[in-house]
Amino acid sequence: MGQPLWLGLLNVSVMPTFIGTSLLFYVAQRFDWWFGYTILLFVPFWVLGFFVWNFGAGLLIDRLLSNRPSAAVGPPCPHCTKPLASKYAQQCLHCGADWHNSRTA
Repeated sequence: MGQPLWLGLLNVSVMPTFIGTSLLFYVAQRFDWWFGYTILLFVPFWVLGFFVWNFGAGLLIDRLLSNRPSAAVGPPCPHCTKPLASKYAQQCLHCGADWHNSRTA
C-alpha cells in the first residue's frame, strides 16, 4: 500500500509550486527582473522546488511520519550483543552465531 492521496498531492503539486514560486519571486526581486522573465522561468523553478521538496524535506518528513519499525527490532544476540533481525531469530546476522538445533521445549 502506498501513501495516501492527500500526501501524494502535497508532494507532487502543492509544495513544489509553493517552494518554486517563493524562490522565483525572491530571485526576481533580488535581480529586479521584468515580469516576463518570471513567467518564462516558472517551469524551471517549479522543477527546482519539486526536487528540493521531494528529495530534501519530503524524505525527512516521510521518515518522521512512517510507521516502519526501526532497524533494531529483536533482542540482543547472546554472543555479540548486537540486535537480532526479529524476536524469533535463531541466527545472528552480524556474528553468524547459530542456535537452530538447541531447542528448549
